[in-house]
Amino acid sequence: MKSEINIAEIHIDDINYNGSIHLINDNCDNEKTTRLVVNEDFGRYNLSETSLNGIYIYNWESQFNQDLKLTESVASSILSMHFSLEGEVMAHFKNMCSQACKKGQSNIWSITEGEIGHIEFPKDKLFKCMGISLDGEYLKKLTNTYPRLLTKLYNQHLKGESFCLQKNNAKISSDQSFVIAQMKNAQLMGNCCDIYTESKVLELLALQLYDFRKENNKFEKCCRCIRDFDKIHEAKNILIANSNRPPTILELSKRVGINDHKLKNGFKEVFNQTVYGCLFDYKMNLAHQLLLDTEKTIFEIALDCGYEYASHFTTAFKRKYGVTPKQFKKIM
Repeated sequence: MKSEINIAEIHIDDINYNGSIHLINDNCDNEKTTRLVVNEDFGRYNLSETSLNGIYIYNWESQFNQDLKLTESVASSILSMHFSLEGEVMAHFKNMCSQACKKGQSNIWSITEGEIGHIEFPKDKLFKCMGISLDGEYLKKLTNTYPRLLTKLYNQHLKGESFCLQKNNAKISSDQSFVIAQMKNAQLMGNCCDIYTESKVLELLALQLYDFRKENNKFEKCCRCIRDFDKIHEAKNILIANSNRPPTILELSKRVGINDHKLKNGFKEVFNQTVYGCLFDYKMNLAHQLLLDTEKTIFEIALDCGYEYASHFTTAFKRKYGVTPKQFKKIM
């Protein structure tokens, strides 16, 4: 026989009346921080919300004394980054999938105007999270600045449909955790607080989008069988064997019997490098070895590495190792 759990249903506004609200400047020029602390009938609930030129940052901490279903509404459509820092809740979004928000997970949500759904909080469990919402005007300005990165996401958001960027929440990376910790101490920057906070918001957005794309690319494998891997290794061997007069990517792809798109993606997948990035590393490793083990002149080594001009070789070597070949020989 299943036991039934009585869950109190409440809108977030209904628990705000017992709280105390304070507006604090926190040494930031344009920021307004609202702190709401509730420790009444429902248990402990602490919310701070900071607004900054179209960016809204909130930090939530709660520990309710009963199972609670909390509904919430937004006045206008927003794009929101969410980071679960402690505990676990179940989020049921209107017109979206339901998600378990667990410690160490993140996602990006596009939420339309009106009631967004409800979140289920288990009794006596501590939950902490941080959210960053971008309003329509700020998101538009950001998309105009970085169209290649954000246009697709922005257009999807403009359709007025709620969605999660990732069906399953992603793991908060160590880089993201570091930025979150920096944001919590932003007031220490004094008059630079505003610009510092905004830069960290953009850094978090960039990290989330980068991790999302990296994770998606894992499932778009270019090399699906041993033969594909063999073709990529064959291409590398041909490239190195002809390093003084390297073939074009199209020529190389024809020689190994795959298209140029698969060749380029295959190098990134197998060697974590571009085709010519791989060739460059080979040349610099060869130069390094020749400088260490031979008495050849820099001009001779440049020719051995496929450089017609010693000056071009010197520039490439310095880009790789931070010193010129001549300086390297002196150090060694």
